[in-house]
Amino acid sequence: MMKNSSLPIVGLAFLIYASTSCKESDLFNEEDYKHFVETSFPVEGIDPMQDWSTVQKYTLQVGIGYSDSYVLRVYTESPAYASSRLLNTSYVDGNKTYSISLTVPSIQKELFICLEDSKGNQRVKKVSLSDSLIDIVFSSSSAADESLYTSSEVFKTPMSYTFSYEDCFPQPGDCDFNDAVMDVSLDKTMDKSSGKRYIDVKVSLRAVGSFTRIAAAMRLSGIKSGQVATYDRSGDDFYFFGQYGDQDMLPKFGESNECMVMPKTDDIVIPVFNDAHYFISGGKTMSALPYRLYYNTKTDKKDQTATVTDAKSQTFRIEVKDETTFNDFSISDVDLFILEEYNASVFEVHTQPFKTAEVTREWAAKNADGISVYDNNYPWALMIPGRFRYPVEGYQIGIYKGDILAGAYLGFAYWARYRESNKDWYLNPQSSNMVYY
Repeated sequence: MMKNSSLPIVGLAFLIYASTSCKESDLFNEEDYKHFVETSFPVEGIDPMQDWSTVQKYTLQVGIGYSDSYVLRVYTESPAYASSRLLNTSYVDGNKTYSISLTVPSIQKELFICLEDSKGNQRVKKVSLSDSLIDIVFSSSSAADESLYTSSEVFKTPMSYTFSYEDCFPQPGDCDFNDAVMDVSLDKTMDKSSGKRYIDVKVSLRAVGSFTRIAAAMRLSGIKSGQVATYDRSGDDFYFFGQYGDQDMLPKFGESNECMVMPKTDDIVIPVFNDAHYFISGGKTMSALPYRLYYNTKTDKKDQTATVTDAKSQTFRIEVKDETTFNDFSISDVDLFILEEYNASVFEVHTQPFKTAEVTREWAAKNADGISVYDNNYPWALMIPGRFRYPVEGYQIGIYKGDILAGAYLGFAYWARYRESNKDWYLNPQSSNMVYY
C-alpha cells in the first residue's frame, strides 16, 4: 500500500498516541479524527446506513415430515450444477421442525434446500428470498415441488469468501484492500458412526500488498471453549516465525498448537499466522527476518519489490459438541482479523461487524460511555462472496468525489453511497488491468 501524505499522518499519530497511551478521551479529539477519516476516504457522501456487508442473514424454518435421519444442505443453485455453492450443512432427524440460521450473499434471489436421506437420495426444493424467514416442509404431501437426485448427481462445493484488508488502522489507508487478502471456506460434516460434528475452516493467504509486518487470528463467534471437544490444524508450513519472542503480535503463539481463550472474549480464538510475508513466501528470510516483498499484488514482472507465489493455506478442524451451535454456525460468525503495528502499539483490523472488537488486547480509546472512538462508518476490511479480484497496486477500490468517478470498481462507489444499489459491484471490475486474477 501507499501511505498518505506526511502531515496528516503526523497529526493522526499524535491523536492515536494520546488515545492509546493515556486512554483519556479529553486528549483525543474525536471530531477531528472522524473528519480526517471522512475526507481521506475515496467516496464522499456515503450512505449513513452503510454497514459494508455483502451478505444477509435469514432464518430457515424447516419441518421434516419423514422418519429417518437426514443431511440438510442449502445451495446457491441447483446442486446438480457444478457452479452451485454450498452455504450451510445441518444434520437433522425426521418428524421434527428446526430453526436454522443462514448467511446468504446479498445478491441471491433464491436458494435450493436439499434433504439427503441415509441412502443418498436427494429431495430438493427451490425457495424465493422475499422475507427473512424461510418456511418450508419436506413431506409426502408437499413432494410435488421437489426435484429428485441421487448422491452421485449432486455437487458439494462449499462457498468461499474473500477477506480483504487495509493494514494501517486506525489511520486511513490507500483503499486498495490488498494489504492482506485471505480466502475462507467452511465445511461442516458429521461422523455418522460416532455422531461427532466437525467444522472445518480453511484459510488461504492469497496476497500481501504491504511491507508492514502482519499477523492474523480468527475468533469463532458463538463457539465457546466448553463447546469444543477437539481441535486440529493442518496445511502449509511456516505459519509461525519463531524469532519474535516477546515482540510477537500474537500472545503465546508457538507455546501450544491449541486454540486459545483470550481474556477479552469467551469465544475461542485461533492463531492463523504471525507473519504474513514469512507464511506466503514459504519461509523465505533475508538477514534473519522474513523477506518483505509485495506478494501477488503487482503485475509488472520487472518490479524488484514484488513477486508472484502460490497461496498458502491452513485448515482448522473443530469438533463441536452442541448440535444447535453446529447447525447455525456460518461465515458471519468467522471474525478473521489481522494485527499490525502502529505508533508503538498493536491494532486489530476486523471486518465491519466486529470492527471495534478487542480480542487479543485492549487497544481502543473509549468515550465516557464506553464506546470506541474508532466506531465510525468507514471500513478497513471487507468480506466478499466468492473469489474476489482485488485491486492491484496503484488503484483504489472505488472513487467518487465531486465529478470524479474512478477506481477498480465503479460499482463500489455507487454502493458506498446507497447500500441498496450495485450489490453485485464486486463481480464487475472496470478493467481487467486494474485487478488481480
